[in-house]
Amino acid sequence: MKSTLVWENARTFSSNWHVDHKSMPQIPTIAILAGTLDLLTSNTNTVGNKTTTTTNYFCCQGYTESTTGKCTACTSNKFGDNCGKTCSCVAGNTVTCNHINGACTCKPGWEGTTCSQKCSNNKYGDRCSKSCTCNPGNTDNCRHTDGDCTCKPGYIGDDCQSDCPSWKFGQKCLSNCNCQRTTTSSCQNTDGTCLCIAGYQGSKCESKCPEGKYGLKCSKNCPCSTQGTRTCHHITGACTCMPGYIGTTCDQICPRLSMKYGNNCSQSCQCDENNTANCLHTNGNCLCKTGYIGKLCENVCPDMTYGNNCSKTCVCPRNAFDVCNAVDGDCICKPGWTGTTCNQVCKPGTFGSYCFGRCKDCDTCNIQTGECSAIKTGSLVAIVILAVLLAIVAVVFVFYIVRVRRGTGTSGLSNKNKLIKPKSNKKPKKAVSEPIAPSLYYNTTDLTYENSKPDVKTKPNLNTYEPMQPQSEYENFVVSEKKPIEKDDVQEDKYESLQDRQDHAYELFSKKEEQHNYSFLGDKN
Repeated sequence: MKSTLVWENARTFSSNWHVDHKSMPQIPTIAILAGTLDLLTSNTNTVGNKTTTTTNYFCCQGYTESTTGKCTACTSNKFGDNCGKTCSCVAGNTVTCNHINGACTCKPGWEGTTCSQKCSNNKYGDRCSKSCTCNPGNTDNCRHTDGDCTCKPGYIGDDCQSDCPSWKFGQKCLSNCNCQRTTTSSCQNTDGTCLCIAGYQGSKCESKCPEGKYGLKCSKNCPCSTQGTRTCHHITGACTCMPGYIGTTCDQICPRLSMKYGNNCSQSCQCDENNTANCLHTNGNCLCKTGYIGKLCENVCPDMTYGNNCSKTCVCPRNAFDVCNAVDGDCICKPGWTGTTCNQVCKPGTFGSYCFGRCKDCDTCNIQTGECSAIKTGSLVAIVILAVLLAIVAVVFVFYIVRVRRGTGTSGLSNKNKLIKPKSNKKPKKAVSEPIAPSLYYNTTDLTYENSKPDVKTKPNLNTYEPMQPQSEYENFVVSEKKPIEKDDVQEDKYESLQDRQDHAYELFSKKEEQHNYSFLGDKN
């Protein structure tokens, strides 16, 4: 008899059963799932009238026999024949491992034979089949599982399309900016950096630009003149001038002739314009011309002063007034004198101050008043000539008297006309009251010696004494020329004082004088 057996989860098989039909009951038909059970071996054993057949079966691939005659699918990450193989899928990234062939079914966001790879190329979801909608520039990541956008710091929104709101920054815009808001244009949404307005700087925009700088980030140099500028605007760079300066860069001073000063040269100087060289452009102080002084230059220099600020003193002689030119210090002469120092008298024919006047009706007039003298010019000349003649006569007369007294009025002297040398051993008296030059007096009538020595004779001044020179009548009179005393010939000074030296010199002088006078008369005794 041929029968077909059907087993659950077993493979189909066919087998011939050889039985004793008499003794073997009818076998019922059993429903078997096709392809789930395979016949492995079959053993037949006949005992008497009975034949017994034993058949071994096993489960399909991906199944295992859980109970007799029943196969179940592989579990515990197993697959293959009798669930003998282990799946290679990443467990956390895998939905299932096929129990028959071990194929991995990945979770959304994963791909690859083992589900080990995240979705790439801005993809996400089941089998990485969907595209992310995030803003690429503002997004750190698109979640591969569900496409959720992870925004960069400073951005928010489902697709990271929006910046942080004002004064917020950082991841998910959760941080507050720490800036001085009045001087800050904005806060950097990514890291909170304060972006200062023009003219300010600092981590919180709390400081103005330093002097000489202005503009955004204080990056520009002020164009203002350093001398005439008070401030450079830290925002615009506009120059604010100091008093006395004008111009867009404060490089011009107030015009000198305008007599203006102060802020924008808007104030008027109060100086005396005639006496003022300039008005100081900064504060209006008056700069006086030479020769003037005073707060408003209203005063001439005081007497005997002159120059800038009247700082110099005049030097004028007595021929000038007690004042001088306030500008250059020239002396102002009294009438009759001229010159820068008044040291020149007026020339004939001129008179008055600086001799500007001219004499009238006469060649010479009073140098001060210009009045002519009573004596006319012709009379004055005659008087001068007469005076000269009288002077000549007087000189001739005096010369004649001198020659007579010295005995040079005759051709010679006889022994009869000799003077008698007085014999006297008495020394001349010494006197210190007044020097009297030694002299002899002669009677020109009988040539007798009178007053051979004066009653009082003082020491002559040896420093001024000049020895008598020989007269022309005595050509044979020889004056010896002594050899200059050499330094080695100088004798040692034997006088104890200057008075002793003078006394000795006086005695020698007296002797030589007497000898000289007597020799003129021919008597050497």
